Amino acid sequence: MIGLLDAYVVIDVLRGDRAAQSAASRVDILVGSEVTRFEVLAGLRADEEPATEDFMKVVEWIPVD
Repeated sequence: MIGLLDAYVVIDVLRGDRAAQSAASRVDILVGSEVTRFEVLAGLRADEEPATEDFMKVVEWIPVD
């Protein structure tokens, strides 16, 4: 199953929301748009950088034309 991410879900996953983490763990492939990626990175806190970088590596980012 494919899970389409938006910025709210990514932020919830990264900040430890159990429901969001559970939902993300139930899919085989995580995808998100580059717009979502930009939104997450724009609001990134310094202490969240390592976890965010790791999470971003497992998401398939879709370009927006």
